[in-house]
Amino acid sequence: MDLSWEILFPIGTLILFGGLAWGFIQSKRVSKREQEITETATHEMYEHPEDYKHGERQALKEASKREQERQRED
Repeated sequence: MDLSWEILFPIGTLILFGGLAWGFIQSKRVSKREQEITETATHEMYEHPEDYKHGERQALKEASKREQERQRED
């Protein structure tokens, strides 16, 4: 059957489009505060890799989420 190879192209296109759509949606779900935390952590990690505190970024993200929840409640 020669058609078996031809069906893979549309399937591959759909998978690629699905991955791109998922990535776009995920990037839009990140708040500005989380983007700033990520940027700051990345710069700190590259400027001072021996002094970088890996757990600090996670703590900042959790604090940001708590702050956003508090603002929604008000």
